Amino acid sequence: MDDIGTKTLETERLILRKFKASDAYAMYEGWCRDERVTQYVTWLPHKRIEETKALVNMWLEAYEKPHTYRYVIVEKAHNKPIGSIDCVGFSLRSESCEIGYCLDANYWGKGLMTEAFKRVIEYLFEEVGINRLFGRYVVSNPGSKKVMEKAGMTFEGFQREAFRLHTGEFVDLGTYSLLKKEYYKLYKGENDE
Repeated sequence: MDDIGTKTLETERLILRKFKASDAYAMYEGWCRDERVTQYVTWLPHKRIEETKALVNMWLEAYEKPHTYRYVIVEKAHNKPIGSIDCVGFSLRSESCEIGYCLDANYWGKGLMTEAFKRVIEYLFEEVGINRLFGRYVVSNPGSKKVMEKAGMTFEGFQREAFRLHTGEFVDLGTYSLLKKEYYKLYKGENDE
């Protein structure tokens, strides 16, 4: 495994890059204060831009560690940050990571998160060299489940009351994963035989 950290990636419609301090404004306006987006995360909708700036500053400091894989998703057409995708858990020993993502609700249903996710998957398996990628979704969030399915991940099961929302409610999570050998077969058409 080559723990190389966040590197700029590109897709047909998106640029995935490290956050900049100036991204806080687009984050705040686009998704950090939107209850439709934040209903499935641990943090409350931001009430003030200062909260978003503090979060971005914390993330900027984390880039000093090589095992930080955190991207702002920028729509090429308008050069506008519209979401984030990152490894929320990374294990060097197991060569695995958990992926998490948020997207401005105005961009839901357009395949953008799946496009970003597939590019990050490619990077993590081919360049970083992880063995296992997994994601968890709140069962009442079918959009997140669809992203994982469209990326070719395998459903592993449910974890009962495994996540506590910012409201204090405990919710069930569904888990999907993708292994290196599955990635190469699915994405590259390679067989291990």
